[in-house]
Amino acid sequence: MSDMVTVFGGNDTSKLTNWAKEPTLKELKLNLDVARNSHDKNVNKIIHWRELLRIDGKEKVKKNPNNPNRSTIVPKVVRRQAEWRYSALTEPFLGSDRIFQVNPRTFEDVSAARQCELLLNWQFDTKLNKVKLIDNIIRACVNEGTAIVRVGWDRQTKPTVEMVPKYAFMPSQQPALAQQIQQAQQLKEANPRQYEDLPDPIKAVVTFLEENPDKQGQIIQAVPIGEEPVQSEEIIENKPIIELMRPENVYVDPSCDGDIDKAMFIICSMEVNKAELLQAGIYKNLDKVNWDENIIQAGNNVSHTSNISYDESAQMKDKLLRRVVAYEFWGYKDIEGNGSLTPIVATWIGDTLIRMEVNPYPDKKLPFVFIPYSPIEFSLYGEPDAEILEEN
Repeated sequence: MSDMVTVFGGNDTSKLTNWAKEPTLKELKLNLDVARNSHDKNVNKIIHWRELLRIDGKEKVKKNPNNPNRSTIVPKVVRRQAEWRYSALTEPFLGSDRIFQVNPRTFEDVSAARQCELLLNWQFDTKLNKVKLIDNIIRACVNEGTAIVRVGWDRQTKPTVEMVPKYAFMPSQQPALAQQIQQAQQLKEANPRQYEDLPDPIKAVVTFLEENPDKQGQIIQAVPIGEEPVQSEEIIENKPIIELMRPENVYVDPSCDGDIDKAMFIICSMEVNKAELLQAGIYKNLDKVNWDENIIQAGNNVSHTSNISYDESAQMKDKLLRRVVAYEFWGYKDIEGNGSLTPIVATWIGDTLIRMEVNPYPDKKLPFVFIPYSPIEFSLYGEPDAEILEEN
């Protein structure tokens, strides 16, 4: 594990929000230091289990100068035992086309539950690389005791102009129409999903009556008189994101006592480049970032573990594409100074804050899932199979 050093101060002189008490970069980095000791203990355990699996590092048998003829070959018993578990654990997920099952709570939820189940399974089968994802999660659980998954949503849109019907509203003498409008008004309150399936003229009348309360009680008819352009959005991407994280790059509030819902923050480090951040459109202060100082490269003092051994030849020559380390804080802060906590997300590169906003997810929870293989009490982390560890 690479050395980790926290540097305080920086270029966060300008506020990114209009909050009364916006957290400073120093305050956010203090959370990183709070979690460091507990984080390092868990990571050291995981490194030890990896060494047992691969027979390397401290577990590798070195040649004895006093007995040079002694073999240094060690059977990979842990690896062999783990391989029996991979297929047994992945088969229930990869062998079924119905991973998610949604059950209705009441009879009114039957159709919605059926639709949600179809949608969840379709997204998991078509929008994600299901085989690779399940294989990686299972191997992380078996080999390291814990799989840490970060969840999110990728929604990309572009502005467009859509032609929609234009109506003229006039009185009518049709009693049947009055009954249809009354039923539509009740349906909009009771079952909005089913209301959307009604004919457009009926929905147009309901909207017209809501905007003109003085017309309530009258029989109104919507007569098409043509079309009009309306600004709308075209959805380009709308899919879930599930990312398996390296445990070295995730720092958890040590006071959560093994319950992620009690954690006040989680900080993760990630690899990004300037082109990605510009395209996302949610980051600021990118012109103030010291890109060269935070590049992922041997010799740079960066607290991040990468799957790639970066050197000068591994980095892109184009500065827009060169990989740097960014830290993302998900947690709770008193942003209004009134003693109440608000879920927020903040991102920084080096000494520069580039993002600060309220947690955008509907449930307002930390977007991380910890999956322990063999749970340890009062800990978010698990351990590999106890039988394998005892044998070795």
